[in-house]
Amino acid sequence: MSNSRSFREFIEIPENIDKLSIKADLADLILEPHDEDTLILHGFILGGDPPKIDKTWDEESLDIMITRARSESRLYSVKMKVVIPMNIIKRSINISVDIGDIRVDGLPIDILKIDISNGDILTGGVKAKEVKLTSQTGDIILRGGNFKNGYFSTVNGDIRLEILMEKDFNIHASCNQGRIRISLPINVSANIKSKTLKGRVYITPKSYIKNYVKGEYEEVVFGGGDADIKLEAISGDININLFAELPMKPS
Repeated sequence: MSNSRSFREFIEIPENIDKLSIKADLADLILEPHDEDTLILHGFILGGDPPKIDKTWDEESLDIMITRARSESRLYSVKMKVVIPMNIIKRSINISVDIGDIRVDGLPIDILKIDISNGDILTGGVKAKEVKLTSQTGDIILRGGNFKNGYFSTVNGDIRLEILMEKDFNIHASCNQGRIRISLPINVSANIKSKTLKGRVYITPKSYIKNYVKGEYEEVVFGGGDADIKLEAISGDININLFAELPMKPS
């Protein structure tokens, strides 16, 4: 059985910084606000030694690079905790990981971008103007939150979106080898265009549809059609579900 040990670091940020970039080669990361002024980055990294953390910044942005220790031992896993004052980081957070999962909870930011080569992305309660989640091999899950524009893409994985907003937002979700499932409030006002080459489009319940047109894209309108949603899959089904009660408590 492997042992574990902990690593902790506090990162100071110059006052003019309002953009944060986090990159890692092999790690599972959790990013969440601890309070109004502090951002906590938890990490779980295989290796015998603490990871190497490089910090660089320019006039606007702080870049954090997390590199796994190159020790020969694999008997230890390193639990990492990085404390980042975030009261000035308001514009964007960009997270990129080669191998590993990422979870982001309850984060207020203008732009959130997450890109993973091999791993899953889970976000909950994020409040942003724009959310962009991309994974080459892995699932994407978004639960609640509030945003204006959402972009979700995976090559080999599923996409599951639980949307609490009722109108005035845009979503584009696409996957190759996987399914798309989107849950929306029963009073949603949205125009949804869906296309799948080797799957089917399912809508539940159909009684709330205002208009339904089949073509290259299956187009369904709920309410006044204020929100624009585009769902594209190559080999997988697309499920559109309306819920009368919240599947989760809003953050």
